[in-house]
Amino acid sequence: MKKVKFLYLLIAVCLFSCNNTDPQDITQESKDLDLAYRWAPIHYQDTDSDDPLADYITRFDYDGNFFGNDNWEHLGSGNLSANAYYSVVESSTHWFIVYTFFHPRDWTDGSFDQEHENDAEGILMTIKKDGSIFGSFVSMVTVAHSDLYSYLPNGSSVLPNTAVLDDEGDFGFVTFQNYDGAQHPMSAQEAKGHGLYAFPTSDFNGTSGQDGIIYYPSKTISELPSSGSDFNVKYKLINILPNNLSGNLWYLQLFESDSAGNN
Repeated sequence: MKKVKFLYLLIAVCLFSCNNTDPQDITQESKDLDLAYRWAPIHYQDTDSDDPLADYITRFDYDGNFFGNDNWEHLGSGNLSANAYYSVVESSTHWFIVYTFFHPRDWTDGSFDQEHENDAEGILMTIKKDGSIFGSFVSMVTVAHSDLYSYLPNGSSVLPNTAVLDDEGDFGFVTFQNYDGAQHPMSAQEAKGHGLYAFPTSDFNGTSGQDGIIYYPSKTISELPSSGSDFNVKYKLINILPNNLSGNLWYLQLFESDSAGNN
């Protein structure tokens, strides 16, 4: 174990010593944030009145640390302001943007053996480079538990037999909503188990009297819902893999857990 910890330390020293941030890297991160914000979904999150806090989207360290084994019990005392993680990968022809929504609990009011802490499900969007600043929307794939669901915009030129299909060999269509001067895709997430789909779902569609939260993206603002029924909450976009290691989620979780002996 000492050898493993020494190796972690060696890697950390190496990474920090090589992590002199290049101005070009800062510019790229800014461009990635702009791109992620342009296509960030307007997110319809269903909530359950038995435990609405467990259905809020937030950051992994909402409780002030990066330990993964205390998030369940800290739910009532942590900061549940809205956040979502993103990551951008670029090819010569497309951008691939991942959005991840984290919940401290995956819970149920039925069989307890299905419950667990640390629930993260996400979206993969494919954006085609077409000469414009932010490109054009091609497709969206969501994760719901162990299944994948694929969606195309109406009028898409992508043929069904060439699309990435879901586990049932099918695909759906993406709904868009105007926000901040641009058409944003819309996503919807279940309460409790947090299966993630394209909007709409039958559980929550923003109708008056329903329980749920409508989240809108922001580059800088992270708002706390007023309750489990709040139709206008901003979520802040967080780069999951920034050049600065002090903000790298995987690095922080690995080394904080290891330093506490949580191996």
